[in-house]
Amino acid sequence: MSLIERMLQYDTCVYWAPTTKDRTGNQLFANPVELQCRWEDRTIVRRTAGNEDVVYNGKVFVGQDIEVDGMLWHGALNDVPVDDSPNVPPPDAKLIKEFDKVGKIRNNKFVRTVYV
Repeated sequence: MSLIERMLQYDTCVYWAPTTKDRTGNQLFANPVELQCRWEDRTIVRRTAGNEDVVYNGKVFVGQDIEVDGMLWHGALNDVPVDDSPNVPPPDAKLIKEFDKVGKIRNNKFVRTVYV
């Protein structure tokens, strides 16, 4: 088992992929899926190419590509509080602000990092 696979085996999150926007400009989402992850709740400051600091509230390592403007919720799919639709993330879900996919490690493995 690779280091990446070991890192992701103990935690889960739920991901809502962004689809389209409604008439009022609100983001709509696909059905949620549960992902293996490593979730780190901590403040992170990253500098942009334009020399501006951007503050994030967490860093999540995942095993697949995901999209910016999607939503992540820390926990299992069965535990997500559902109102009327499974396509509506709970209020405490985090907006995906940035996604990084860094170089190949052995056997075409990648480190995928999400900033929320």
